[in-house]
Amino acid sequence: MKRFSGMLTQLWANKDSNATDDEADIPIRILGARGSGKTTFLYKLYFKHCAGQPDEVFDVLPTESHNVEVIPFRRFSFEMWEFSEISAALNHMNNTQVLIYFLDAVAQNDAAVADKARENMLWLLQTFSKQLENAIVITVANKVDVPEAMDVQDIGQMWVKDRPLRDALHGHHWRIFSCSASSGQVDEVLDYVAQKLDFREATAKHSHSSISLPSSTSLSTITARSARRSGSLRKQSLEWSDDNCSNHTSEQQKKYLRDFHPQAKMPVTPWEEVPNPYHLSDREYHDWFSQAKSLLFFDHYSLLRITYLMVRDDGSQTKRLLYNLRTILRGIELMEQDTLREASLRRPQELLHESIEYSETQTLFWIQMVSFALLRHPVLEGEDNGFEAFLMRCPELWDGDAWKTYYSTKLYHSEKAASEFIPPDKKPLPNAFKSSALALKGSGLRIDYQVL
Repeated sequence: MKRFSGMLTQLWANKDSNATDDEADIPIRILGARGSGKTTFLYKLYFKHCAGQPDEVFDVLPTESHNVEVIPFRRFSFEMWEFSEISAALNHMNNTQVLIYFLDAVAQNDAAVADKARENMLWLLQTFSKQLENAIVITVANKVDVPEAMDVQDIGQMWVKDRPLRDALHGHHWRIFSCSASSGQVDEVLDYVAQKLDFREATAKHSHSSISLPSSTSLSTITARSARRSGSLRKQSLEWSDDNCSNHTSEQQKKYLRDFHPQAKMPVTPWEEVPNPYHLSDREYHDWFSQAKSLLFFDHYSLLRITYLMVRDDGSQTKRLLYNLRTILRGIELMEQDTLREASLRRPQELLHESIEYSETQTLFWIQMVSFALLRHPVLEGEDNGFEAFLMRCPELWDGDAWKTYYSTKLYHSEKAASEFIPPDKKPLPNAFKSSALALKGSGLRIDYQVL
């Protein structure tokens, strides 16, 4: 099917893009070089969210000047203007709340193309500094599914190292996303925009509040901790058994990638004071954790990952893992409190990254499960020994509720289980530990558990 948007474009062309008749519409400008995937991105969103046909096949026609569609997304209505070239957008920059700048990730391998893209963005930010003063700015590295594409982290580093551009971007909530518009991977960008708009609204709502943050012993904090703990080990919809282990399809693996670690798609955060663990390689992540240095968040995926890396390298590091984990989680908690205090917010949980609560029993349970998975799925010589490759071979680890086979909910989430290891009350754990390590007494921080 061919998508001809000429009629709608003509209707929109007669409407001043600076008008604010409908305050519910959020004006978004999509810029970038021709062929970078802007039109495909816009109409993938259109068919998914307006026509209800996410798998619709359409041919992309060259955009003469611009295309405009209103995309309903969550509680927002995004008025998305996609321009053929930067010159076509110059009369439409007023009232821009979001600027999305597209890059062809394959073309970024050409230094001249990469330099020109950054120069154009810098020119836009400087020329329209007043119009874009409060705009959210997003860079989209499209076509990352093509083998020759430059890695988004490398593109992000080039932008960050460009000091004038970095200075111009600062304060715009700038992030860079990877994208494959042709395959329908388009929602992550709007997810981020919606999150930032929600945060702005919440900040404005509470900016004049005189209510201080609750103390660590207040009811609201206890409620927040309970809510987080109940979801700390993320529930999974995939079930695993020996009988169906070999029947996992690529579609199920895609579902795993989407559901298992939702924060994996978080954008690059080049000037955060602490790193997003998903943006670190296995070696970088292992070294960072080993120094007990703070992270932006620490979720269930992060726990499984560091457990695998430490058990793989040296199975006797359990004591160190527990100590560093407790230190890092405490640092994250303090950092969140400081952030919320600065923003004068009560504690909007939906605006925070999702981290687990420290529990010695829960941590040791997952150490045991990862160790047992290593016995069942050993990494053979010549195989990829990275964590992601290991996890894809171990669907038994995809189920965040696996503990329910061994523990009652009451015991697993008890205060005592948080402070020391408590053996399971429903079924013995798989035997991944040496027998000498089964007599667990007191705090795990005083015991160097040995893993086979």
